Amino acid sequence: MTQLPLPGRERAGVRVDPSNTEQYAPPRTGRVNSSPAVRVHIIVTMHATFISRIAGITAVSLCVCTVAAGASDDDIRAKIAEVRAAALRINLDGDASDWAAIPTITDAAPTPTGNPGMDIEAAAIAPLDSELLVMIRTRGRPLKFDHLYRLNIDYRGDATFDIQVALSFTGAHAVWANHDNKDARYTLMQGVPAKIGDVIEASITYEDLAKVLPADKAADLMGAAARGWVRVRPFTMRLRGASIIDEGPAVASYRLTATPPPLDDPMPMRYDGEPAVIALPGAAQWYVSQGADGAYTHQRTWAYDLNMVDRSLNPYRGDAKLKESHLVWDMPILAPVDATVTAVDDAGEDHTPYAEQTGRTNSLVLNTDDGRTVVFYHLRQGSAEVKVGDRVTVGQTLAHVGNSGGANYPHLHVQTAIAGRATPTAFRNVRVSLNPVADDPWARDLDTWSPREGFLVEPQPSTKPQRIPR
Repeated sequence: MTQLPLPGRERAGVRVDPSNTEQYAPPRTGRVNSSPAVRVHIIVTMHATFISRIAGITAVSLCVCTVAAGASDDDIRAKIAEVRAAALRINLDGDASDWAAIPTITDAAPTPTGNPGMDIEAAAIAPLDSELLVMIRTRGRPLKFDHLYRLNIDYRGDATFDIQVALSFTGAHAVWANHDNKDARYTLMQGVPAKIGDVIEASITYEDLAKVLPADKAADLMGAAARGWVRVRPFTMRLRGASIIDEGPAVASYRLTATPPPLDDPMPMRYDGEPAVIALPGAAQWYVSQGADGAYTHQRTWAYDLNMVDRSLNPYRGDAKLKESHLVWDMPILAPVDATVTAVDDAGEDHTPYAEQTGRTNSLVLNTDDGRTVVFYHLRQGSAEVKVGDRVTVGQTLAHVGNSGGANYPHLHVQTAIAGRATPTAFRNVRVSLNPVADDPWARDLDTWSPREGFLVEPQPSTKPQRIPR
């Protein structure tokens, strides 16, 4: 488990819990390519009608290039080609009409700030071969205030955003990156034009971004080593007090390259054999907040953290230090296999999120007749509905998600083994998405899928009802 980041803020690390296998460290940011000049174009638009709305769909607004949720891999590759063609026609001229064909994610429940120009209503991105296009729509006319509008950009993954950009309309953009909560780097980008018309536009070179990044991260943004998708979360920031005004929806897109990128990251470690294939342990849309061999925990371990997030990728609403504020808190954990319960411990206390964690980690172990083992950590205290020796079937409630032991915030830790050997996990009959919305334009329906960090996964609608947090 690793800490989920808040934009413009950092959280302190917590101590290692010796009763659990998970280690903790503060979030990292950073990485960029030092290759030839590449530009990030950022566009902030006022509330307008340049995006057609599909009847009954408020989560995703699309015109043209629409692929139904649950497309195949081949469908997604075809969509990449269509959206790329549309993105290549975008002109940074203050007119937002040429964004109509780019998938756009809207805020399901926008929070009024008192000034509509500070309220981020929607966002879209188009990661091209050598540049990243970003569009942000506000509820009112955008404001010409330096460093009010900011972007958190994630292009590498490790459950953090890698770099932050604060836009300027009179001087220099500001760029930050943070590596392992040390060696903080910062630069001002001079001479970058930005103007307000129907839209706010800016063009930022990756060459400038590279000034805040370690040299050894140069391959992470572009080239063969680059991840196949990019995520951006826009937000507005109050300079006095350095507090967040409004968080917009996080929006992710596959890279719109001439040759479509891999739709999944490579497996993080070598494994000679087959994964343990199980059903999802809950009728919900889960966010893979940390995968196997993670940046901070799960090192050299096939283990996964599942959480639930809103459209800004926040795992809670309201007070983050209240367990009940977390979207995944008390979610039922469902049996992913027909098996026998071989261990249950739900006596450990559920701790305050984002505070030092100690004590026993509540856990549950299932064993199948064919030698598979499934382990769950961080059960809610007293929530087990089964006991040792019980036979359970797929879909039966086992316990509920809590925040016990080494959990820094409520989430579900899952591990599998075959014949006693730790193994990758694969989920059966799932819908895999990049965006936490019910109708993500990049969603794929897959027979089996091994979790990768930063993706969202839920049961296919035809296999099980789902609860998607709003």
